[in-house]
Amino acid sequence: MRVKLWGVRGSVAAPGPETARYGGNTSCVEVETGGQLFIIDAGTGIRPLGNVLKERCQQELLNAAVLIGHTHWDHIQGFPFFVPLYMKGNRFTIYGPSGTSKSLHEKLDGQMSWDYFPVSLSDVGSELEFRDVGEEVLDFDGVTVKTVRLHHPGSAVGYRIESREGAFVYCSDFEPHPATVGFLKEKKDIAPGLSGEEKKLIEFVRHADIWIADGQYIMSEYLARIGWGHSPLPYTLALAELAQVKRLIIFHHDPNHTDGFIDEMDAFARDYVAGRGNPFIVSFAAEGTELTVPDSARR
Repeated sequence: MRVKLWGVRGSVAAPGPETARYGGNTSCVEVETGGQLFIIDAGTGIRPLGNVLKERCQQELLNAAVLIGHTHWDHIQGFPFFVPLYMKGNRFTIYGPSGTSKSLHEKLDGQMSWDYFPVSLSDVGSELEFRDVGEEVLDFDGVTVKTVRLHHPGSAVGYRIESREGAFVYCSDFEPHPATVGFLKEKKDIAPGLSGEEKKLIEFVRHADIWIADGQYIMSEYLARIGWGHSPLPYTLALAELAQVKRLIIFHHDPNHTDGFIDEMDAFARDYVAGRGNPFIVSFAAEGTELTVPDSARR
């Protein structure tokens, strides 16, 4: 299983010298396993991925699944700039969460209306199929993709990709339930306060080789942003320990967080894990990082 991070920032792209090491592009992750290509989210990171895949298209047509966690702008704004979308013969099946008044097709089509973009979705050259998903299991010729609902404004899902090579989980946007926040404030074990949905998330993530997860805020930031749909770092670390994951990658960095600030968050996370007896590996997502399961990360 090969994983590459193309966009790791949340909310809005944040290019510049202060964000160069971790990266400024918004959410996009490439996963290749069992002969299947998965593109997770279509933030601005999908543009450089498309430029690389364009060269691959010279040799073979693409048949890929695009897994959209939710349709807030930072997760779809790169979609119109994905070059393989315009190349005849390519085929993409695009998955995204159900549960709102508009279908996934309507949302992506609306983003490319003439009010916002010069080319309409109906004019792209590739063949597109749209699938709205809830909580279900999808089969891709021996590769299984499972979905779970996430606690985020609107409708959002996480994805678990499993093959003979390993288990990879992506949950880009979620936050604690109200009862759990109280335990976090008091720096207590969160297990007694977990909601049924949180317990379901832990089981969904359990024993993952890699879990890419929202950990956007330090605790003081989160307490001023409850309801925004993003997690404080201590919460995500606690969930990872409860789920017994092998590797946690903190994702969806705040656009105002500089490389230096994220370094401090990284130090906090590593101290937390060390203090718990190193139950898992933790790192912060950086553009360009490549991982293979079960091997270690390389940059």
